[in-house]
Amino acid sequence: MKITIDIPEDKKADIIDAFCTIYNRPETVQNEAGETIPNPVKKGEFALNCLKSYIKEVYVSAKVKPLEDTKKTAIEQTLVEADVITIV
Repeated sequence: MKITIDIPEDKKADIIDAFCTIYNRPETVQNEAGETIPNPVKKGEFALNCLKSYIKEVYVSAKVKPLEDTKKTAIEQTLVEADVITIV
């Protein structure tokens, strides 16, 4: 599957900057020697990675939610069944 998003040229930089701000892209990072350098991940690449991560997060959440619902139901049923247990 391929997803294409058309962004007007006059909005492109603002949208990329918004992703960088909201998802906290650092302007500088430390390299392996511990030196502070400009972030090698360009802003556009960072924004694209944010979109990819969001799509994966939605997919995983949709797959996990039914399992969580089943677990919640099982816990509730077990608690009801445990009510008949008497400890003296």
